[in-house]
Amino acid sequence: KKKMTRSLLLLSYYNVGIIVAMLLMAERTPLTLGFTINPTVSNTVQWSTRNNSPDSTTTSTTTTRLSMAATLYGSQGSRSPLVNWGAYELDVPLEMANDMSQNPHPFGQIPCLTDDNGDVLVFESGAILQYVYSKSKSYETDSAAKKASVSSWVSWANASLDPICFLETPEGKVYDTGFRGPNRRIDTLNEHLSTRTFMLGDGFSLADVAVASYLLYVIQFFPDVDFSDRWSHIVRYMKQCAERDNYAKAFGSQVQTSLVNALDNMGKKKKMFGMF
Repeated sequence: KKKMTRSLLLLSYYNVGIIVAMLLMAERTPLTLGFTINPTVSNTVQWSTRNNSPDSTTTSTTTTRLSMAATLYGSQGSRSPLVNWGAYELDVPLEMANDMSQNPHPFGQIPCLTDDNGDVLVFESGAILQYVYSKSKSYETDSAAKKASVSSWVSWANASLDPICFLETPEGKVYDTGFRGPNRRIDTLNEHLSTRTFMLGDGFSLADVAVASYLLYVIQFFPDVDFSDRWSHIVRYMKQCAERDNYAKAFGSQVQTSLVNALDNMGKKKKMFGMF
């Protein structure tokens, strides 16, 4: 009986020792390195260093923009060049799609942009411009106020300026432009540009890409339109935007030369005939 009792006591001490050792090992669990893709932030990589103890959890995060270029489906005859213009101004690389049959636009239209190996799909020129802006270095440093202003003017260009520039039939066919007669919204735009060089002030921005593109389309498709007497500040603004190197890079040097000449000569014919 004494031997049995002594054996049981030794066994109990042994079990307690194992439990204590396990607890000590648990407290000394080493740090583990984890690599996770943050699903809530586009194009970011998150590195985490974590300890199993909730009191000593630490996380360090660094953000890196993906270097792969987004793919743009478009052509010179569409509104794709205005997206290219914005990308050139923002120094954001875009790759033009070679196979237009792979265009993923839900309505089969252009422009359309894909990114992150096709996981990102953006259509409508204004939305694409804003997405390109979000990928630029300037977006990281621009103030919230500037970002809001850019977004507002890009949206205005698509929603309000476009229907004035291009008058359409109920079937969607363009038959004329609203720049042949008076327009209160264009009056307001002209007044806005009377006190500033560009849409947001003295510096060119993506807002100018959106607004100026539509204005210049009017002269491109309706070369006989002359509104220099009514909206002289807009004419000055259009010429300054059309003269930019990146405009020629996106739309072509011939288009640039033609538009700048048209804007230079706008109103001169009226003045010449007014002499007689």
